[in-house]
Amino acid sequence: MKLYLATTSKFKSELLNQACIKHELIGTDVDEVSDSDNVYDYVMDLSYLKASSVDVKGIVVGLDTVVMCNDRIMEKPKDIDEVRSNLKELSNNVNYVITGICIIDTINNKVLKTYDETKVFIRELTDRDIDFYLENEKYAMSSSGYVIENVMSAFVSKIEGTYTNILGLPTNKIVESLKTLGITIQELE
Repeated sequence: MKLYLATTSKFKSELLNQACIKHELIGTDVDEVSDSDNVYDYVMDLSYLKASSVDVKGIVVGLDTVVMCNDRIMEKPKDIDEVRSNLKELSNNVNYVITGICIIDTINNKVLKTYDETKVFIRELTDRDIDFYLENEKYAMSSSGYVIENVMSAFVSKIEGTYTNILGLPTNKIVESLKTLGITIQELE
């Protein structure tokens, strides 16, 4: 059975490769719109949109990740000023990285929607820290303005939950969800 990851992200593909999960990438072209006020439903709606937009036979995995701080979803920043504002809000605060997961088994007509959540504790960021981050982080304009695996790793005091979820691909939760559908990673082609 083939597993398709509904994205063109080579980074996410590499995370699956590191876990020895055989897969193929397949791009999607969807309007990421959900009218849900609940963040968990929001990410699961968007992951479902991505997974259901793919027309293949096999297992399709759709993902959508957001960062929430102070009950606000931090969307992809429009400019550096918004990144700076987000970093000030994240400073000395806890944020929640929430990834919606949708797995569609197109052969057996099964759909599973779930999510993973990781708490990230950011230490206090001075203006100098923020300037340093902005000068050195080439992905500052990414989702919410921070990526944990680079410069921000110096400012994280602890995490509660899975690290790969913060990277946008909660490997363990995907494997667990596949098992719920009766699929093991060993049987993937």
